[in-house]
Amino acid sequence: MTAIIGDLGCMGVDLEKFRAQNRVPMYRNQWNRWILMRTTRDNPSDLDAVATMKAAFNKWNRDERSWGPLDLLVETAIPDGPRAGTRAVRIGNCDYLHAVKVSTSPLGFPRELWPRLLPAGKLPARRESVDPVPTLSTPKAIWVECAFVWRGASESVPWPVLTDSMLRPTQGCPVDADWILDSCATPPTTEPAPLERTPVQKGVEELGTLVPTIVVGGVLVALGAAAVLAIQSRR
Repeated sequence: MTAIIGDLGCMGVDLEKFRAQNRVPMYRNQWNRWILMRTTRDNPSDLDAVATMKAAFNKWNRDERSWGPLDLLVETAIPDGPRAGTRAVRIGNCDYLHAVKVSTSPLGFPRELWPRLLPAGKLPARRESVDPVPTLSTPKAIWVECAFVWRGASESVPWPVLTDSMLRPTQGCPVDADWILDSCATPPTTEPAPLERTPVQKGVEELGTLVPTIVVGGVLVALGAAAVLAIQSRR
């Protein structure tokens, strides 16, 4: 069904077709590397961009079942490898999610790192290969490179876009969005991802970080709400 209700829908875009045909590859138990584009409507700082990136992942997790269960947001440290000690968070099936770089200039992955043929078919590696090409709500953007270990069984998910506005219930509309996946890369062959924590390890960790997690979750919600209000106030 194509929404044709202007600001209350997604003008001229068949959302079911968009979600079915435009999917990003996911690599189970490996580092998935993404570059996201974010609106500058609310003049965010680098810290704002990172915090609202986590809030965006949380919304994608809530809207798409393949992203995994609605898990407690547990902040932890990456245990080993080149990223050891980096603070990260698990949201659904996205484990050890963290920002790598924030920039006001375009970021990109080398061509040799673009995904190739996968069991799910030939999937786009860049925003320009998506149909229709997702557009941001502002001419300028902030680019956020992030990485996470995918724990889900799905080999692909719908191309991530997010419109953070209460006035537009169609949050997955690729037109005038506030968050867009710009590009993705294949996992690094020389950097194995950390193993998934056992239920016992995870339980101990969650118990030990319960209060900080509640605070972190509250901060994410507060920052996400502030970002929504700031974005809306500039519409």
